[in-house]
Amino acid sequence: MISFTSLVLTRLKFVSIFVFFFSILFIKSDATAMERLVSLKIGPVWPSITSTSWDGELMYGSFIDRKVGFGIAVDFLWNTNSVDSTLPSRQLLTIRDESHYMLPVMGFIVFDPIPNTIVHPMLKFEIGYNSLIYNYNSLIADTTPSRNGYYYGLIIKLGLDGLYNIGEQTAVFAGLEYQWADTRNAADNLGRFYRRDMSGIGLRMGFRFLL
Repeated sequence: MISFTSLVLTRLKFVSIFVFFFSILFIKSDATAMERLVSLKIGPVWPSITSTSWDGELMYGSFIDRKVGFGIAVDFLWNTNSVDSTLPSRQLLTIRDESHYMLPVMGFIVFDPIPNTIVHPMLKFEIGYNSLIYNYNSLIADTTPSRNGYYYGLIIKLGLDGLYNIGEQTAVFAGLEYQWADTRNAADNLGRFYRRDMSGIGLRMGFRFLL
């Protein structure tokens, strides 16, 4: 029977090959046949395990005939929450604070079927390796083993954008995406580990440039 750890390692190997393959493609591509693609976006995300988070992303790659693009995306998601209490001296005391900082690196493919219209749709698929730093601190005694630290796993994103061409090489966009990101930390000497499900739906807006 295949263990969970073996399954995760197999998926991560596949992701590494995927990212490496598309990296070579767009780095070695002929500039006369392809255009460079740069995209910047930001927006709120609602992961399953926590409250509203914010997510920013940089995409860089190549476009073929302005219809099919591929490359590498670097993403950063952050979420911080705290509970404060006012002391008799009117000072604020932090009872509990929690933070998530997530940094996935992904390969992507985008499809822009009708790029020459002023307003047009674009589909996006991303897959890659996800890193998450989780911190939780509380003044209330807690006998649960610490879950702080580094989490990792596979991340997949699907998105649909509406683009508006504001120039020959530039477009603004807004869209909807869903991310699947079930991260876990390293197992202890008894084989126990914790999961943090960062899957959820998100909204985004930004700019796309063709170079």
